[in-house]
Amino acid sequence: MKKLFIILSVLTIFSCSMNDTLTEDEFSEKWIESLSNKNTEVVVKEINGLELKTEINNEEYTHFLDNAYADYKNDPSGLDNIIENYAESSLDLFKPKKKINHNKIVPLIRDKRYLAEIKRLNNTDTVSNIFEEYNDDLIIIYAEDNERTISQFTKEDIAILNIAVDSLKGLSIANLNIILPEIEKTGNTGLYMLTAGGDYESSLILLDDIWTKDNFDVDGDFVIGIPSRDMLMITGSNDKENILKLKNIVEDINTNGSHIVSDKLFIRENQKFVVYKK
Repeated sequence: MKKLFIILSVLTIFSCSMNDTLTEDEFSEKWIESLSNKNTEVVVKEINGLELKTEINNEEYTHFLDNAYADYKNDPSGLDNIIENYAESSLDLFKPKKKINHNKIVPLIRDKRYLAEIKRLNNTDTVSNIFEEYNDDLIIIYAEDNERTISQFTKEDIAILNIAVDSLKGLSIANLNIILPEIEKTGNTGLYMLTAGGDYESSLILLDDIWTKDNFDVDGDFVIGIPSRDMLMITGSNDKENILKLKNIVEDINTNGSHIVSDKLFIRENQKFVVYKK
């Protein structure tokens, strides 16, 4: 059972802004400079705003910097670190593909807009990623947690491991429990937020053991928002004031944030979260 480390504090949500922000093209140029310094063999083939194409060893790669740019706009002072981290993680794309480590398979929570975006970007009606539906709005996508990246994989990739697709959920949740750092809870006014390293907060909805009133003293059933992969917020179904706050936070993150997950709220019913429709 995953334990929660409780930090008693008033929960505050804020974002930073700066008038003289870099344009998308300027941001992309800085990222290219950093990537080229790390690997001089990379050739930039095309720049289209935050979508770039590179080539190395006659292999072409596509990079999407939307999340990186959103992170920058929310924290302009962190520009150098953001550029560095995203350029560093992109280096893994150029490495020879290795066999998936089944101990590193993890579940990612996204909404169905994500599948539509994959189809749009790949100009196809199908999705090769392995996923399953969680509820009417959310899906579980399976990926591999590497040192610097979280890499999604296809049915062809998993076939090599000889693992049944219907066993991935249990396996990935077990792995997640091992990979996760200590889960921390902040807030003490009926509106709480969980943090767990920044990559898998939205995936915490899959950990049944943590969803108890001992952990979250809320008024009514658990109502949550998971606007991005690093944010999971909880209140109670009878707490109208905090539900309104939660709705506003979810809307703001979906408009201005990065690594977007869902624009909806969810309520826990029968050991599972479903779309909250009130």
